Amino acid sequence: MAVLTALLAILADRSGDYVHLGMMYTWYRRAILTSHDRPVVFYWGDAAVWVTNGFVGRSLVYDDSPTHVPRDVRFDGAWARVDEHRLIGNFFIETVSFPPD
Repeated sequence: MAVLTALLAILADRSGDYVHLGMMYTWYRRAILTSHDRPVVFYWGDAAVWVTNGFVGRSLVYDDSPTHVPRDVRFDGAWARVDEHRLIGNFFIETVSFPPD
């Protein structure tokens, strides 16, 4: 039973981004069509669990260019670690990490 519960928790965690995008697609599409910036970045907030984790920002990125290149992110002169994976189509989930001071 514990294994089933763990598998369902992992599935719920992984599918949340897809459900959110599906429910909000019309709003995102309208924002993308009216934006002149590429890529279009929608900031989703800080995903750090604890303050000691530093900053872990999550963003939804839309990039319709044929060759998508992850963004370089700097804050106060320091480079951030950027992890990115394709969500679906031209949408990517970007995680930006700054270590704690």
